[in-house]
This record gives sequence, C-alpha cells and structure tokens, in this order.
Amino acid sequence: MTGEKGETIFREEQRVAETRWVLLVYLAALAAWGSLLAQVVLGWPDKRRQPLWLSGLLALAFGVVFPLLFRDSRLVVEVDEEGVSFRYHPFHCRPHRVEGSEIVSARAVTYQPLQDFGGWGIRIGLGRRKAYTVSGNRGVELELSNGWRLLLGSRRPEELLSAVRQITEVKRQPR
Repeated sequence: MTGEKGETIFREEQRVAETRWVLLVYLAALAAWGSLLAQVVLGWPDKRRQPLWLSGLLALAFGVVFPLLFRDSRLVVEVDEEGVSFRYHPFHCRPHRVEGSEIVSARAVTYQPLQDFGGWGIRIGLGRRKAYTVSGNRGVELELSNGWRLLLGSRRPEELLSAVRQITEVKRQPR
C-alpha cells in the first residue's frame, strides 16, 4: 500500500488478532462448535428449541467466518510525501487517501473508545468524526478541510503525528 505519489515516510500495521480479544473470539467459536456437536453427535436436546439448521449456521458464523475475519483484520496507515493512506483490511477493498493539502491540523490524542465511538473498529462518532482503530486509546486526529475529523488509532502516535506534520508543513510553504 505504498503511496502512489511519493516515498513512504511512516508505515504502521496493527493486527486485530494481536489484541486481548483473541481469547474471546476463540471461546465463542468453541462454544458454537460444541453446541452443534452436542446436538448432532451426542443427541442432546437443545433447551432453547433451536432448529439444527440454525445451530449449524451459528457454528459456521461463529466457528469459521468470524475467526477468519478476526485473524485477517488489520489497520495499515502510511504517510508518504503527498498524503496519508489507510486501509482496514478486509473491509476496505483499496486504501483510503487523504491528501496533505486536505489536512487543516493534526494532533496526537488519547480518547475513550467506548464513550467516544462505541468501541474499536471502523466507527462514526458525533460531530462529523470517523475513527479507524484496532486497540488501545491513542491515535492521531486529523482535522480535514471538509469539516470532518478523522481519528487513526496508533501504537506510535508521536511518530505518526511527526510524519503528518512533515507533509502538511511542506504543502503550506510558499513556492
């Protein structure tokens, strides 16, 4: 995902599977498969009166699809000489890009994921705010010329901020 127009100044890849949520995801997968196997192999009745096809569907969703999505999910942020690119794989087909000229200001922030955005991931907050986060509570907030504020979660917010400021200061210098 190297920037289309210039040399990469900063690159960070954060994997969702590296977070503390991994245990919860795999426990849910185990529970889904255990429930299906108890119904089919052991012949245990489902106390919720859930049809077998629904148990199979839940086992497929929570036991295969969700763990695979979780394993492959990652946020990649790159800053090159022309702008900032970010992609939340596998939900974005291609990187989103913010040109340096669109960035009005940037600042490192500590935020409250649950209170400010309802959690981690791709989120829209109140007041024309978007967040792309994996874990933690640190990142860089970009104020854009269209009025939106974009929060990019980062484990290295000071380095990301420095890279963003490097490209925005270059764009503002008179030629």
